[in-house]
Amino acid sequence: CEGKRLKRIPQNLPKSVSHLNLKDNKITSVSKPELTRYRDLETLYLFYNKITSIQSGSF
Repeated sequence: CEGKRLKRIPQNLPKSVSHLNLKDNKITSVSKPELTRYRDLETLYLFYNKITSIQSGSF
C-alpha cells in the first residue's frame, strides 16, 4: 500500500496481515479501531505521511 495516496488505514486487507507498509501516503491520523482488526500485525510503516494525531492505545 506504499504511495497509494491513502487518507486512512485500509480496512479491507486480510486480518492476518503481519507486515503493513503504508509509507508515502496522506494518512493524517491513527486510531485504535483502525488497527484492532489486524491482530497479527508486527510491523507497520507509516513514515512520509501527514500524521498529526495518534489515538491513545492504538499501539
